[in-house]
Amino acid sequence: PSRTPHHFAYVRKMPRDVEELERLWRLFPARPELPVSVDPWDERNWAWANPALGSFLSIQALREDALEARTDRSKENGFRQFRLNQRVSQVTRWISMDLWNARVGEVAPTPDWIR
Repeated sequence: PSRTPHHFAYVRKMPRDVEELERLWRLFPARPELPVSVDPWDERNWAWANPALGSFLSIQALREDALEARTDRSKENGFRQFRLNQRVSQVTRWISMDLWNARVGEVAPTPDWIR
């Protein structure tokens, strides 16, 4: 197979956890487009994963996508994958991970609840 050395793709992703965020801060100090948190709904974080934001990708279009993904959990993974360049593990999400993690360990409130 032939290689084309003049083609280069650089993809920046939104950090998924605080460790990834701190690593970005160490690697790229004083960059204004760096994410400020790991919150995918914070607009200040979107410029890092979307360098064309404001030129051919409008902030309003991204806001609309984010609002749709935030209100419809089945669209959240699409927003994270295609707009924030985050890897996602499932195709659709029907419950937010915050709610899921909040209920970890609780099987049933009482033994009678199952019946």
